[in-house]
Parts: sequence; C-alpha cells; structure tokens
Amino acid sequence: MTSEFFIFDLDGTLASSKNAMSEDMTSLLTQLLEKRRVAVISGGKYELLKFQVVDELEKVDANLSNLHILPVSGTQYHIYNKKKSTDRVYDHKVLYKNEFTASQKLQAISALLEVAAELNFLCEVSSGNRIEDRGGQITFSALGQNASISQKEQWDPTGSKRHELAMRVQRLLPALEVRPGGSTSVDITQIGVNKAYGIRKLCAITGTSLDQLFYTGDKFNDEGNDYPVIELGIDYLEVNSLDDTKAFLEELLQQLGENEAI
Repeated sequence: MTSEFFIFDLDGTLASSKNAMSEDMTSLLTQLLEKRRVAVISGGKYELLKFQVVDELEKVDANLSNLHILPVSGTQYHIYNKKKSTDRVYDHKVLYKNEFTASQKLQAISALLEVAAELNFLCEVSSGNRIEDRGGQITFSALGQNASISQKEQWDPTGSKRHELAMRVQRLLPALEVRPGGSTSVDITQIGVNKAYGIRKLCAITGTSLDQLFYTGDKFNDEGNDYPVIELGIDYLEVNSLDDTKAFLEELLQQLGENEAI
C-alpha cells in the first residue's frame, strides 16, 4: 500500500462509543505511528478524543509527533510537538478552532429542543445531558450523553428517528447544516463542515495530496458521518467492527514491514 497518511474514524472504528481504545488497538496504532502519519477525525470534542486515543498512546510512549487529532468533524486541529529531540515529551498545540457565534448556538439548541419535543424524544429516559455544545458543533443525543452502548444501539437501529429529527430541524435552520451523527444523535454545524472539510484542512496544513491518504470508518451510507469522505475520491475501507479495524492494521503493518525489508 502506497498511502503515506492514514486517517481513522473513532467510534465504531478505533474504540466503542466514549470508551478508551483497547490495549490491542493501542499497540497496533502505536506501531503504525512509527512508520506513517496518522489522523483521527470524529464529531466528538477534543477532551473525549484525548481520553479515548491520546491518553492511551501516551501510556505506551507512542510517537505522538506523527499524530493529528481533528475533533468536532475537523472544526479543530490538534498536533503534538516534541519538547526535545531526545525524548518523547510533547507540547500540545491547537492549529485552529472554528466555533459558532452565541446567536447561532442559541438558534441551534432551540430548534433541536422544539423538534425533539414534537417527536416525543424528550419523553425518553435520559442519562446525562441531551444537548452538548462542542464549540463548532451542537449535538443532540436522544438518550443523553451517558447512555450505555446497548441502549444506544436499540434506540434507532434503522436510523429513521435521526433522519426525521435532522430533516425537520434543517427546515428551521436553512443557514446551518443538520445531519444524523452517532447512533442516537443529530449534529448541527456550519454549512459544508463535515469530515471532508476536516480532511481538506489536513491536506492544506500538512501539504499532503488526496491520493496519499487512506481512510477507515464504519458509516459510509448516504446519511453516515463518513459518507462525505467518499466524495473526496480518496481510498477508503469500511469496517463493521473493531475487530475489522484490527485485522486491517495487522495486515497493513505486515505489508509495511515487508516493503521496508526489500
């Protein structure tokens, strides 16, 4: 494989929702970071990506200078620079952070709550806050931010509830973009801000061309948050489980090792 930059979705690809990466996944990603640049892009806020990914990599002394973190669908960009060339102690640097205005946040939250009430979603038992302000994205989670994975999976297996909520909210917010997010959520961003936006920013900042990228994710249907990546025309792999991602990484690392031996 000739790709020089590997980009990963997070939930359902590298880790289960809001959980840290496993030891196995951390080990495989650590090995890849020794050979290639790696980016993780997700709708989650930075603090969550740090907990799920960065903290686990730090525990095993991974090469964070090759790691790029794009939270909130790429509305933020975080990197890690070595303090000294002789060790692996890093300074965390934010390259940019694009956020909503106070007025836009208020409009988005009001529309979400109005439509969710019409659909009786607010009658559902919730665990944690339903509305999360992620700076450049407002997210509604029908069962709350702290619902269990099994609860989330059972709530809207076909995606019809999220589709209906997103469609109705979009009518109220024509100047913003509304789309289904995770298994129980709907996300609101600026128009055109999605994972494709984040990847274009990555290319511009790193000087990488699209044909050097390879993307791995789990939601490529036309309403999935990985779908915009297809429109970029980059190589990609759709996985159905964390085990699929592990198998891909194992095969990739073997190929890279064989190429280096030639």
